[in-house]
Amino acid sequence: MFKNGTRVSIVEDGVVYPGEVVKNRGKGVYDVAFDDGEKLTCLETALTVIDPPVKAKPVLSQEELERKVDENRKAAVDATNAQTAKNMEKMEAELASVPLTDEEMAFMAEIKPRMNQGRRGLMPNAADITRYARLVKRSTI
Repeated sequence: MFKNGTRVSIVEDGVVYPGEVVKNRGKGVYDVAFDDGEKLTCLETALTVIDPPVKAKPVLSQEELERKVDENRKAAVDATNAQTAKNMEKMEAELASVPLTDEEMAFMAEIKPRMNQGRRGLMPNAADITRYARLVKRSTI
């Protein structure tokens, strides 16, 4: 037995027609107003209750969607950067406990005078500068 306002559907030739019960005529007979505008009297056995509609999430505008995606991407990058920084701190702490080798001290002695000369031809290359900076950091910890 359906109440007035109950969402129902009927299947005809493989097509589902949704509608709403507008009147109970008794003895399993109902007047139904279908969504396509047609009104029919139907037997209860031909009708199927449509589950209550799920509330749809509000549709976001393109701008809001892009902002949300950017926020999520930024949060993911921030989390990755925080984890990387934590890993680097751990690695640096482990490395600080290892004394400099003779080869590393010789490298520092060779590069140090060239670090502040300011002329391109005498400056060490980028890899040597990076290595030197790491060794200085290690030696001062």
